[in-house]
Amino acid sequence: MGVGVVQTVLGPVAPEALGAVSMHEHLLSDATALAPDALLDDAGLAARELRPAADAGLGAVVDLTVWGFGGPAPALADVARAASVHVVAGAGAYLGRLLPGWLHELSAEDLAAHLVGCLQDGLPGCGFRAGVLGLIGVGHPVAPVEERVLHATAAAALATGACVIVRVDGRAGGAAPGLDLLLAGGVPGERIVLSNIDGLHADRGRLRELLATGATLKWCFGYEAPPRAGLWSATDAQRLDALCDLHAEGLTAPRGWEVLRLAPDADASGPSDDDLEALANAVREAARPRSEPPSPVGTVEVGRRGHLRVLRSTDS
Repeated sequence: MGVGVVQTVLGPVAPEALGAVSMHEHLLSDATALAPDALLDDAGLAARELRPAADAGLGAVVDLTVWGFGGPAPALADVARAASVHVVAGAGAYLGRLLPGWLHELSAEDLAAHLVGCLQDGLPGCGFRAGVLGLIGVGHPVAPVEERVLHATAAAALATGACVIVRVDGRAGGAAPGLDLLLAGGVPGERIVLSNIDGLHADRGRLRELLATGATLKWCFGYEAPPRAGLWSATDAQRLDALCDLHAEGLTAPRGWEVLRLAPDADASGPSDDDLEALANAVREAARPRSEPPSPVGTVEVGRRGHLRVLRSTDS
């Protein structure tokens, strides 16, 4: 890949030209091995559904439909043209039990060479190059073929400088073996994106540990999976709570924002005229006589405690 560009299905694009990016999409996919009706194979429909998002300001999507999930789809280029949205295609392998037979037969070295070819020469049968490594599927426990894919992915990332997007399994109790293997393989944390992190939204300590490696946490906003044994997702409100907490600790801001830090004047840190006026107004308000609301019809006040009144019915 060229330096300073993002490889899309229609060619290289300058990063600043992408605009708002959705980092995890499956525009065209086949996940019928997981759910009988999980098939998205209509490129025209995909473009029509994507177009309103483009009109609303979406500039690019990253399609992570890889081997084992029905991808990559040659028609992604048609979708990108019709929807006027930049599309970045991923190269990788999903969960081990879903992978095609040919991939099981490849050694880590051969698979690494294949991934490099997808990035530099093109995805087989697609007519365009991949722009990222991923989504890399990691289950719990990690299957031998998934571990081999991770080793191959690390080698391909080092050879090309590509970013890696790797799945975190919610059943692993906060463990991220995909991250561990990529880091051990020499991939810098800054080039690793942890996907499906939503199940850890309540474990702020673990999220901080993952961030400390340099990795980026990717949240699946808009997706609220139904409860399943051993799997936890999150609501969008819970995702926002976690993000606000993490951003507040480091006083970071989303990309494109500017943070202004105002240094207070130690000599002018005492009460101001505004502070004194606010205090005086509060005292006046507290001392102002308050009219008591009339007792409800048919009742009489028989006692008082603080601001509470004891009422008794006149009929009793």
